[in-house]
Amino acid sequence: IWISPPDSLEDDRVIPKKVVFTADVSSSMEGMRIQQLKAALHEFLKYLRSEDMFNIITFGTRTALFKPDLIAATPDNLEDARAFVTEIGPLGLTNIDDALQKALQQSFSDHYANMIVFITDGYPTLGETFVPAIVENVKKANTKNVRIFSFGVGDDVSKPLLVQMAIENGGYAEFIQDDDDIARIIGNHFKRISKPVLTNLDIKFEGLVTSDRFPRPLADLFWGSQVMQMGIYQNSGTFPVY
Repeated sequence: IWISPPDSLEDDRVIPKKVVFTADVSSSMEGMRIQQLKAALHEFLKYLRSEDMFNIITFGTRTALFKPDLIAATPDNLEDARAFVTEIGPLGLTNIDDALQKALQQSFSDHYANMIVFITDGYPTLGETFVPAIVENVKKANTKNVRIFSFGVGDDVSKPLLVQMAIENGGYAEFIQDDDDIARIIGNHFKRISKPVLTNLDIKFEGLVTSDRFPRPLADLFWGSQVMQMGIYQNSGTFPVY
């Protein structure tokens, strides 16, 4: 089954976002990667709407927050965020678990499309490093149904962590090769998620017996994209879908 938004959309039908960009700035990001990361962050700021709230978290050996909590995407706050991005530099190890916990502690809430965009180019090397434990920690901390979109840069990255974390939290994982343009790919992602239409989706089939439905949970629906769910049904006939 496919769910598609209308061909046109009024601004008042767009759901405001609460989004935290959580970025790896460990030593392995030095050079071109850190420059492209900064460019990607500037793209992120460009796609924020006045109704949105946001924060930026960087992590290496320590985790640094642009602001203690989510803030409104006002012109002054966006200008301060650009200055924060300009000062970012690579340093230290990769404490993925701490960064995700701090991201999930932000004040996400109902009536918003809540999301984390997570980018790393390596494996966890500090703090909790066992992948199943990190995934379980994220699951326990994600009490506000935050969608997690994860991006892995290069070949030396924990794909099981990024894929499982994204799928279990209603997002998706994408992998970027060294010769790809990080800023362009992540910029396209922000363009894709800039206009949420429906969140917390659940499809019900009255009278139809189904099993093995995937994905669960469903992703949020954004204008210009589609949501698909597959599965198996056991009986035939005409049934209402809602």
